[in-house]
Amino acid sequence: MNGWFDPDKLEKVFFNLLSNAFKFTPDGGTILLQLVPHQDRVEIKVQDNGNGIKPELHEQIFKRFYQKVALSHVHVKSSGVGLALSKQMIELHHGKIKVESVVGQGATFVVTLPLGHAHLKAEEIANKEVVMMANAVEQSADEMTSFDLNEPEETSEILSAALPLLLIVEDNAEVRHYIQSIFRSAYRIATAADGKEGLALAKKVLPDLLISDVMMPHMDGNTLCNKTKTNLKTSHIPVILLTARTEQNFRIEGLENGADDYVTKPFHAEELRLRVRNLLQNRRNMREKFVRVMHFEPKEITVTSADEMFLHRVLEIAEKHIENPDFTAEQFAYELTVSRPLLFTKLKALTDQTPNNFMKTLRMKRAAQLLEQRKLNVSQVAYKVGFRDTRYFSKCFQQHFKKTPTEYVAER
Repeated sequence: MNGWFDPDKLEKVFFNLLSNAFKFTPDGGTILLQLVPHQDRVEIKVQDNGNGIKPELHEQIFKRFYQKVALSHVHVKSSGVGLALSKQMIELHHGKIKVESVVGQGATFVVTLPLGHAHLKAEEIANKEVVMMANAVEQSADEMTSFDLNEPEETSEILSAALPLLLIVEDNAEVRHYIQSIFRSAYRIATAADGKEGLALAKKVLPDLLISDVMMPHMDGNTLCNKTKTNLKTSHIPVILLTARTEQNFRIEGLENGADDYVTKPFHAEELRLRVRNLLQNRRNMREKFVRVMHFEPKEITVTSADEMFLHRVLEIAEKHIENPDFTAEQFAYELTVSRPLLFTKLKALTDQTPNNFMKTLRMKRAAQLLEQRKLNVSQVAYKVGFRDTRYFSKCFQQHFKKTPTEYVAER
């Protein structure tokens, strides 16, 4: 058992519970994530108002390979492996999980974890990180309160820890399976047999990268690439096109349709692997660069025109509401004329920030600008960037800049 403790695995437990809640909650429903502290333990509850679970199934759903079909308008099947592994991981951490549900009134999954690390045996502690994590859970219990999850903010932050998802679109089954074998160990894989199927799947699963053959029935790779890059929902997805045709005009056509890279068949497995790795790394670098810079400059960030226009509009709306403490993600999406899930997806893909974090980052940067001007005191700056509570503003500022507002001004 030595070395089994892994904070990322506990994160995936809660991602799985939240993911199930989103699957089985109808449009317009409510999902609540609640942390309830006790003296020696903490309870984390994931509650939805979906169809609920019959009493006789409360134990079955934690068994491997149990299948449940959602009764909502979207028929979603779950293998049950996720809940089984979640239960196993929680029990390894000396915790418990149970479900409370009334049919027609939703379900609540309750996870109980002991606080501190006294309950752990010496051989169960791989290193000091286990103690730090246990103490962090205890500290969070004192600070956190329940909050509504109508928008998938926290779900997405947990999801970011998962392996990258590749979508492989190839009509030749043998080639498709070969490409899968190249990436299977380090990526999650989704596949489609033609461009039409690939486009539908890209919109549904929003992969981190798309690899597509060019010559395919129903919809070729160039058309698939063009439709992917011109649709706001998918325009951020890097695309690699594969083709056996070496003529320069075919390569140019693919690049004109927005392809991020172009690989000629037959290709070396390591070459394709490196091209995928580099594209994903470039995407991560772009997001990190956005977070670092004080002002957004499109020419310094390589994105498609659709994404440039989206980011310009996002920044314009965010700056307009920077003084408004009541500005919500729902209003953000409304003014952008997109859905809340799409706002979250695009911002996360392009900036690695959720809408709430995006606004907080912008407010912190504006606060720094105002403090540097030395025309307003800290309280006045706090109000100018949408904070009602000066102490909370100072806390957020210190978290962002690693120094208090007063210290920041003194160094300028």
